[in-house]
Amino acid sequence: MSVEERATRHPAHPRVVFGGFTDGDDPMLLAWARFRDRVIGAAGLHEPALGVRVVRSGEHEHAEPRGVWRLLASNNRELGRSAHPFDSFDSARLQVIRLRVDADMLETVAVHGPVAGTHGWVVLSDGAPVMTCGRWFGSDATATDAARAAVETLCGAEVSDDAHLMTARGQRSRRSAEDSGRW
Repeated sequence: MSVEERATRHPAHPRVVFGGFTDGDDPMLLAWARFRDRVIGAAGLHEPALGVRVVRSGEHEHAEPRGVWRLLASNNRELGRSAHPFDSFDSARLQVIRLRVDADMLETVAVHGPVAGTHGWVVLSDGAPVMTCGRWFGSDATATDAARAAVETLCGAEVSDDAHLMTARGQRSRRSAEDSGRW
């Protein structure tokens, strides 16, 4: 693999990436939702849990597609993630752009995890959760520093112009901005 190919595969800068799920019962989406519900619940916020909306298409029922965004460091480590799923790539990308513009208005809230010695964080915009940690931390100070760093990194991160779409079989495909409407 050439240096150019490696640089394309592993960018040396933070970025926001988008992932869509064609199946509302996708195990990765459900894991994201379970963690999100724990973090938001620990913050004392009573947000509705991620619900799978069933849509009728002819005689078939299927879960409506959803997607999330993730803030990644230059080494691909997740720094933060969206606090809510999105019905479309456009709405997910628009939220990230708005958060970058309004970064001075964002508030971070430290939370205690489900087990002693676990700490996390939630970022609020106008009192509503918009970003959460992606893992638990060993101390409150570490979690608070990670939240501050995530907000700072979000402001300078490259925002992807496309999304990865997870199919029902767990395969990925790339969707460009031209195809961005729904996941």
